[in-house]
Amino acid sequence: IVGFNAAGTQNATIAGPGTGPGEFYGFGGIAVDSAGNIWASDYPNNRIEEFSRGGAFSVQYGSEGSGNGQFIDPGELSVSPDGVVSVADTGNDRIEQFAEPPA
Repeated sequence: IVGFNAAGTQNATIAGPGTGPGEFYGFGGIAVDSAGNIWASDYPNNRIEEFSRGGAFSVQYGSEGSGNGQFIDPGELSVSPDGVVSVADTGNDRIEQFAEPPA
C-alpha cells in the first residue's frame, strides 16, 4: 500500500509483502475510517489489518474459519462514519459487520 498526499506526491509506503503483522500475502480491499486510520484485508492470511493514518501498523483482526470474527478469503471492506466495519467474507459467502473489530 502506498500513500500519497493531496498534491499527488508519495509520502508513505504502508505494509510490504509477507505473512507477519503489517504485511500482506494477498491484498483484498482497503478502507479509511473517519479518524483517517487505514483498514485492509489480506485474503490468503484470512485477516484484516489496521494502520494509523501515518501508516504505522496498529493491529490485525480475524483468523481462518467460519465462526464470528473468522474469514475465508476476506475481500472488499468498508468502515461507516460511526465505526462499523463491514467485510465481504467471500469464502464463507457472507458479509460480516462489527461495531468493534473481532479479537
